[in-house]
Formats: sequence, structure tokens, C-alpha cells
Amino acid sequence: MQRRHRLSRSKDFDAVYRHGTSASTRYLTLHWFPRGDDADGEPRLGLAVPRAVGAAVTRNRVKRLLREAWRSLLDDVPPGRDYVLVARPGL
Repeated sequence: MQRRHRLSRSKDFDAVYRHGTSASTRYLTLHWFPRGDDADGEPRLGLAVPRAVGAAVTRNRVKRLLREAWRSLLDDVPPGRDYVLVARPGL
């Protein structure tokens, strides 16, 4: 996933968590927030994989798999939004 498709700053994560909307399943929670400053910009993704998911090797693998899934769906994702995908234990 390219840099322009990633959320990296904590203030961006906080904005999505505080002002965004969320939907969840047993193993994943997706938070999203429309960006007002760049409504036609490319969608950005942030990943949150807590320690409860597993050791560092497991967490990194989960992040790689989620990034690859995001990359394959990127053409269908609406522009101008920030997303945070939170993994839950058992994924």
C-alpha cells in the first residue's frame, strides 16, 4: 500500500475515532470519517492491531493480510474518506 493511502498521524486516527461512524463484526471493526478538506482525494487506511491479537510476528502478518485485502478493494472504495480497521483477538 502506498504512503498516500495510509493514515499515520495520531490526530488523523483520533478524528476518525471521535467523529466517524463504525461497523463491526466478530473479528474486525471499521471506522470511517469523510474528510472535509479533500472530498475527492484518495481514501486512506489506518490499521490498529492490538497485542491481544498475538505476538509481534502474528500482528505483522495480520497487518500485511489486511493491507493486501485493502489494496484489492481500493477501486471500489469511495474517495475522500479516512478509514481505520481494528482487528480483534481471534482473527
